[in-house]
Amino acid sequence: MGYYSYIDMIEEKIIKEKRDVIIYGADADALLIVQALKHRHNIKPACLCDSDERKWYKHLLDVEILPPDEAISKFPDAIFFIASGFYKFQIIGILISSGKVSADRILNYEPIEKRRSCIYLESYLVCAGHKLNYCCSDFGKNKSPSIVFKGDYGLAAEEFITYRDQLINDLNSGASTPCDGCPSIKEDWYPLERKIIILNDGEEGICNFNCCYCKSPAKTSRNVSNDINMQELLSIFKARNLLSQELHTIISCGEICVNPRRTEIYDSISQLRNTFCTNASIWDQRIMQLLELGNTDLIVSVDAGTRSTFEKVKGYDLFHKVCDNLRRYNSNGRVRLKYIILPTINDNEADIDGFVSLCKDIGTKLVQVSYNLYAPKELTQRTKIMTKYLIEKLTENGIMYRIISDVISKSLTGSGEAG
Repeated sequence: MGYYSYIDMIEEKIIKEKRDVIIYGADADALLIVQALKHRHNIKPACLCDSDERKWYKHLLDVEILPPDEAISKFPDAIFFIASGFYKFQIIGILISSGKVSADRILNYEPIEKRRSCIYLESYLVCAGHKLNYCCSDFGKNKSPSIVFKGDYGLAAEEFITYRDQLINDLNSGASTPCDGCPSIKEDWYPLERKIIILNDGEEGICNFNCCYCKSPAKTSRNVSNDINMQELLSIFKARNLLSQELHTIISCGEICVNPRRTEIYDSISQLRNTFCTNASIWDQRIMQLLELGNTDLIVSVDAGTRSTFEKVKGYDLFHKVCDNLRRYNSNGRVRLKYIILPTINDNEADIDGFVSLCKDIGTKLVQVSYNLYAPKELTQRTKIMTKYLIEKLTENGIMYRIISDVISKSLTGSGEAG
């Protein structure tokens, strides 16, 4: 099922119910859903709701964001659409266990159960060169479990699913697993029927930048012609009914605009819900076309607000070119910017002010705040002050942000969980 086929199905349910609809989640997925419902079907949600109190009483595309309990109280007969494929099952669990929302009021409800696992194991698939990974990170002492691709896509799908199910069973039986020690493993609500929700084509492509914080092989040229073909992989998983109807692809394979297989990748995902991670140093008309279709957004990690710092971070003096491309790409409001806090490099007022000014200039609605994975695991006093300064400046200018670093979250709030 393509992205717009899915939107049409949701729209039919909304019309049939003839009730207010609440969108749960106020992030990039909600942005695309609200835009699609408005422009394709002239439907405006009653409100959005989100558990992140930093978003409460703000607006996304003129739709107010309320605390979940207030949204339920204000619209007691409303139906819900969960605009977060990644956290969908946890949100279903929260709504159902509250006793205030029944399953028949959730448009994209799926049966759930509580067990020990993680959202990556349950729904993630990462194409990484000649491997299929279950996540894209190295948490603590172990790297992501993976399947080595042997040239047979059917075998790869079978081995991936079999090993995934074994890992989850072992986690719940107390057996040792490669996931032991990972902070993402926890008891929570997960789907009864496991399907791939996030497909990440990433990690080992080619890149034209030399970012100071990146240790990926993508920093150097390599032959990608024998890598896993995502189009063939999608076909196999689809034929075996292993893909969610809410499938979301994340294209983070180095820099997509210099990847020799980019046309093949664009063609294979043109009808899906997509996110491209690009450095925006190169203008790509095909990416613009996907943005104009309304099923795609971009994440661009700028990590600077001045030309000199940008060159120091990225290795190239292309700050002004990137800014110009961002203005062109964001003509329809689907560009998210990212700021990776780099101690002693970009944790200063000049860069933060310049970055926030860029956000305002291009009209970005969502910003991700992250942290250098290889920096010390505790923020210095200076970095903590400057991180708070960034958040304050984003808030002052009405720009929503999401902290995607456990180090920052723990330092600023005492919590070890990113928002």
